[in-house]
Amino acid sequence: MNNTVVSNQVVLEDFEGTAPVLSAENGVTATIAANPTVSAEKSMKIVTGAGQSWQGGKLMMQTNKIDMRTSDKTLSVKIWSDAARDFLLKLTDGDGGAGNDSKTYVAHTGSGWETLNADFSVSADTGQGGIVANDQYSGLTFYPLYNNNGTTAGGWYDIPDPAYTNYIDDISGIAGDAIATAGISDNKLLKISMYPNPTSSRLTISAQSTIKSAAIYNLLGKEVMNLEINKNSESIDVSNLASGMYLIKYSIDNAIGTAKFIKQ
Repeated sequence: MNNTVVSNQVVLEDFEGTAPVLSAENGVTATIAANPTVSAEKSMKIVTGAGQSWQGGKLMMQTNKIDMRTSDKTLSVKIWSDAARDFLLKLTDGDGGAGNDSKTYVAHTGSGWETLNADFSVSADTGQGGIVANDQYSGLTFYPLYNNNGTTAGGWYDIPDPAYTNYIDDISGIAGDAIATAGISDNKLLKISMYPNPTSSRLTISAQSTIKSAAIYNLLGKEVMNLEINKNSESIDVSNLASGMYLIKYSIDNAIGTAKFIKQ
């Protein structure tokens, strides 16, 4: 999709360049995939799966945080769906911590691509502590099984069979502070260690600060694994990966770093 300016907002993520770090909650899968209508372009693909109804696909911002400290507390998001449903959107990883997470919802009519405005001055899912956004956020999660149900408390639909498939693109909002990015040569700055390398079964990644999430890509740029970590160290089972070189992309503090490893 094109990098256009929407009012005083800018496109914060269009999925056409370096892939953002993605993670999944409670059975959903979240990947970068071809746009369902323009195959040469990329989008975030979310597919419901076995698990709980509270299923979400999360992305970490790469260039700028989402600034919700002004009077404009909206995000413009393009969502593809072939069925009418509500989507819960949740802002996470704010400067003020988890207590500043904010949730709102948008209603999709099921007509394919729709540009929807998510207003985070109107809380949704208030039974789970929804608040009005007033922070800078690095994370954004999409939940495709939300049911606003005519109330701010809302609810959740049962997991559908067949699975719902949805696409996300062109997330526009007010750009906040720049997010520092660490390259392969900068891992020492983030005090990251990764071992053993090469490895045949498990890869341990550790840091002095909390590692929020990580994703592994093959040399073709295809994501082969993503996981939510939220602790200082994680032992990742890579035994099912084919032999070869891989790139691991991780989110820590306000930075996104990358490192290479070899699977024997």
